[in-house]
Amino acid sequence: MGICAGAFVSPRRCTLGVLAMAEIDGYTELSQLSRKVHELEQHLHASCSEITAGISEIKEAHQDHLDTINENTQEIEATSDQVHEIETKLDKLNLRMDAMHMVLKQLVFEHRLSVQLNLNEQKLFSLLCAHKNYLKMEYVVERLRLSDVIVKELVTALMDKGIPVVRKEHGGGSFLHMDPAFSQLQQQQGMIKISPAVHQQFANQQLEAFFG
Repeated sequence: MGICAGAFVSPRRCTLGVLAMAEIDGYTELSQLSRKVHELEQHLHASCSEITAGISEIKEAHQDHLDTINENTQEIEATSDQVHEIETKLDKLNLRMDAMHMVLKQLVFEHRLSVQLNLNEQKLFSLLCAHKNYLKMEYVVERLRLSDVIVKELVTALMDKGIPVVRKEHGGGSFLHMDPAFSQLQQQQGMIKISPAVHQQFANQQLEAFFG
């Protein structure tokens, strides 16, 4: 006989009771552990869902970035094609200009070009041929000692007579220029007759500028 939990019972019953209580405690601990494992699995599942959602957002942002790059690349390619097209047109235009220069040269050599200029037109023509660069309108007015209106009329008159005066607007100002090929022909052939008085006037102006 033995004593178990304050009562006299047999040793076998006492042992079985202890084992039963230990088994109950084991089941309780196992249940708690299983519950904790389940909670941990839920927590891990929630974390994995958040990570997956974050990765999806990163992928979407990356794809948007790639799409933007592709759109910009397409715009750059389109712009490049437009620039190439413009360059091609400019090359063709330059070829046409060269052809026009050749025709003009042939006309001069064949003495088919006969242009008569008055004194003021000769002055403007001589001034433009004497400079390789564009001349500002104010400078031309000062050199010719004429009004702005008269100079513009002279430019129109030269162009109407077939003389290739180039006129352009830039930065709010007007600029004049003689076609280089035509200027060279004038120097070589002298197809436009210039009065000795005009030559003398320009010579005097150069002397004034030199000694002034």
